[in-house]
Amino acid sequence: MYVTEFQKRGLPHVHMLLILDTDDKLREPEEYDSVVKAEIPRHESEPELYEAVLKHMIHGSCGVLNQSSPCMKNGHCKKRYPKDFCEETRQGNDSYPEYMRRFSDPIFLNRNKSVDNRWVVPYNPWLLLKYDCHINVEICSIIKSIKYLYKYVYKGPDRVAMEVHRGTGMDDIQQYVDTRWICAPEALWKIFKFTLYKLYPSVERLQIHLPNHHQVRFYKHQRITDVLNDNQNAVTMLTEFFALNQMDPDARNYLYREIPEHYCWLKGVKKWQRRRTKRKVIGRIYTVSPSEGEKFYLRVLLSHLRGPTSWECLLTHNGSCFFTFKKEVEDWGLLESDNSIRECMLEASNMRMPYALRRLFVTILIFCEPTDVRGLFNEFHPYMVEDYQMTNIVVGNNFEDMLLRELRDLLLLHGKLIKNYDLPILTMETNEVGGVPTIIQEELSVQIPDEDIQSVEKLNNDQMSAYNIIMNAIHQKQSQFLLLMVLQEQFVIRIGDGNEPAKEDDMVKMSAEIVIPWEGENSIKKLIQHTFPQLENHGWDASYMVERAILTLKNCDVHMLNDMIINKFPGDEHILLSFDEVEGDTHNLYQQEYLHTIAPGHNAGKRAFLPRIKLKTTDGAGLPFVLIRKQFPVKLSFAITINKSQGQTIPNFGIYLPRHVFSHGQLYVALSKVKKEIFMSSVR
Repeated sequence: MYVTEFQKRGLPHVHMLLILDTDDKLREPEEYDSVVKAEIPRHESEPELYEAVLKHMIHGSCGVLNQSSPCMKNGHCKKRYPKDFCEETRQGNDSYPEYMRRFSDPIFLNRNKSVDNRWVVPYNPWLLLKYDCHINVEICSIIKSIKYLYKYVYKGPDRVAMEVHRGTGMDDIQQYVDTRWICAPEALWKIFKFTLYKLYPSVERLQIHLPNHHQVRFYKHQRITDVLNDNQNAVTMLTEFFALNQMDPDARNYLYREIPEHYCWLKGVKKWQRRRTKRKVIGRIYTVSPSEGEKFYLRVLLSHLRGPTSWECLLTHNGSCFFTFKKEVEDWGLLESDNSIRECMLEASNMRMPYALRRLFVTILIFCEPTDVRGLFNEFHPYMVEDYQMTNIVVGNNFEDMLLRELRDLLLLHGKLIKNYDLPILTMETNEVGGVPTIIQEELSVQIPDEDIQSVEKLNNDQMSAYNIIMNAIHQKQSQFLLLMVLQEQFVIRIGDGNEPAKEDDMVKMSAEIVIPWEGENSIKKLIQHTFPQLENHGWDASYMVERAILTLKNCDVHMLNDMIINKFPGDEHILLSFDEVEGDTHNLYQQEYLHTIAPGHNAGKRAFLPRIKLKTTDGAGLPFVLIRKQFPVKLSFAITINKSQGQTIPNFGIYLPRHVFSHGQLYVALSKVKKEIFMSSVR
């Protein structure tokens, strides 16, 4: 995009904005230096560029050197020269980058003027040498800079009021014509019909309005009844979008904003028509502030739903018809609310023990910032105290006090105070009930299935002997015990002590019975099959999942294995959008469809986290603002790193070693996890 501007004191100049292709975008300050310079080059190595910079790219003397300079305003340079020295390029704070301007000795242009790198206007060396004129090149790396440029290039020519006329009204169009100030070069430019501006690709602005709330244009001499009875006045881009979806099945594959890429709007007949050429066009829905209520929620729906055929279609989801767009947005899960938190608690109350439910509730309080804490507490209070009713340690059936006391203790572990949340006030100050600590209360509340108790009576003599030895070890307060396969036990001990004989390059030979020979990706598939047999039939079996995992060395291997395993699951893939906001964006500068395109982290372009907990991007995320995104605080764990497995008690482990272990004790930790006879390891 470019616009030609005329100053009253000279020839025209151009303001141009170039948007690079996705693969060529400059994302880091180090990459800016490859395009933009703000230093005087060395005369010995680049004499032509040296002369060009001094001739065209030095800001005129201002400040204390020249208070009458045109750039001076209120005693300061409007362009903020001279700049500060800077050892490296840095991203600016809501501004253009701070380019590298290393300390340099002054260069004397004449006996009254000397300059250094602080006075250099940013430039591109190739453009400067090619055109041998002043060309200021800047990196537009933030949305505010780009929005400023779009407004600047379309601000229009200078205007001056020459005379004031008294009258009953003001004609803005006539006033504009009367007060334009056009210099001779601009007049010639217009006479010869040279291009004043260009935008590529072109942008089609899409109307958005509530039902029967669209704008209608008419002449002042027309009667209102005639205007209302004219059927053409009821037709808009949006209503014709619905009609197009009714008639054309292909159109139902596109969002409202994607329609201009495949169809053109015929203003004369007010119809969408399929494009016959490959002209590139971008569609943009008019911005709507959240303060506009239903119109804002309509825009959210149009930005996410494909192929609506009517207003009624937009208001219908899963067979339910809603009366407002806000309710429809909530039902689609596109609006942040406590519904997702409530559904999480409801699901957990049906399948988890009360003590796990209490921990989940604390996690929600700390990280999810629910809006109705008291309502959640009252609704799920009965589920969180179910185990209290089955023990004899509660005095006077005061379940609520006991629950609040435990929630208080769990919050304290995270440095939080229960008084900071909208919860009932504790009436008892004791930390224990009947002298029994909370941790013992939890253990006592665990219910033992009847089949586990009855199975002891079915043990044979040898099994009963082993059972008694194990139980005696537990009752003697031994904190942990570990059973290894008899054939593997001594081998694992030697690995841990470093006494196992090593081969070349400190390699240890593994038994052929537990190793899958390396045959490329096929070996990885075998390892997955051995560790997760018949995975496609156990996708919803929680007990099956928690007993299996594959250990590996690095997170990159973990991500690869998790992707391979998740691909084995049956069913369709669903895209879940996150709740995104920009910290401090009170003016709604960043639209949701733009924020949804930002994918920081290693899952960019892959399966995304389920949004639940608010996380903020760090300074190293490569974004010109702080993005706040709700995410789920877990990740896939079909495969985990060996370091992460320490302390885990998962019975069935597979081990994937695509490279050497890189820290002391890693191999021992992995091998010591073996609990069952089936133990497969894949070594590349």
